[in-house]
Amino acid sequence: MDISFQLYSARNFAPWENIYQLLGVLGYTQVEGFGAAYEDVDKTKSMLDKNELTMPTGHFFPIEAFEKDFDKTIKTAKFLGMSRVFCPAPEDFWRNGTDSKNWISLAKRLEEVCKRERCRLILRLAQPSLGI
Repeated sequence: MDISFQLYSARNFAPWENIYQLLGVLGYTQVEGFGAAYEDVDKTKSMLDKNELTMPTGHFFPIEAFEKDFDKTIKTAKFLGMSRVFCPAPEDFWRNGTDSKNWISLAKRLEEVCKRERCRLILRLAQPSLGI
């Protein structure tokens, strides 16, 4: 069984070299990326390989990472071996409360982004308060 660790959970415990090493020693086989992992993708890839870890999933935030920087986001995801990418949360406007019209507008934005890539990469908006 593959066990994955969300790197965002360790964001306050750098250096990253130590975190990747510990995860490998503990028996993790996968990690989920986020912004810090994408700052130097060559270094991240090296740490993954050195510690026998893979990164099949990753968080990219905000949604503009898909709308305005789509090619860069997908290139990063593919380079690191991701098969699924996520926009983990909406911007503050939605988190602070808004009406259904604005949620529908956000859903349509996500739908448009999803139409741009047909290679099994999945963009999902996870809204914890909704339990999804």
